[in-house]
Amino acid sequence: MNKKKTWLVVLVLILIYSIGGIYYNLTNRDTKKNDVKQIDSVDKYNYVLKSNATELQKTLFNELKDVLKADSVNDDDYAKVISKMFVTDLYTLSNKVNKYDVGGTDLVLEKGRENFKLNVEDTLYKYLEDNSDGNRNQILPEVIKVNADEITDVKYKIDETEYDAKKVVLSFEYKEDLGYDDKATVILIKVDNYYYVVESTN
Repeated sequence: MNKKKTWLVVLVLILIYSIGGIYYNLTNRDTKKNDVKQIDSVDKYNYVLKSNATELQKTLFNELKDVLKADSVNDDDYAKVISKMFVTDLYTLSNKVNKYDVGGTDLVLEKGRENFKLNVEDTLYKYLEDNSDGNRNQILPEVIKVNADEITDVKYKIDETEYDAKKVVLSFEYKEDLGYDDKATVILIKVDNYYYVVESTN
């Protein structure tokens, strides 16, 4: 009888330990991912800064806030900072969860957003390892400096509609040179007072 009681106690302890382990895994896995939250925003605009932003991304976000709080927003300055934010987010893979966490997506015109994501997932982000558990050891690029070297007014056609557009030529540097692109040309159009990326080439 004592033997049976001993085994029962052992089984109960094992069961409690197992349930505790399952509960811990469910509540603590993906902690890194779930901890990402909004830490800043721009008044009257839908731009937000997330807690996993790099130092450069934080600096650019503050630059954007300064541009947009002016009594009269300068279109060139606005287009340039959006372009810099776009390439910095796109080419910084170190803070992305997986290949589907495509940087710069929110800055792309909605009409072309899905195609943009699919293209990046199959090219630039193709070999990005999943980091849902926060244990990724892959060495990944982080943009630490970006310049808008040139901006010009151009025309851009979408379907049958021609838009006034801004063409921005950029150059950028990485924390570590891993062979990624360091130049890009971005074209933006203004829709409902927002500048959106409609094309990006290396």
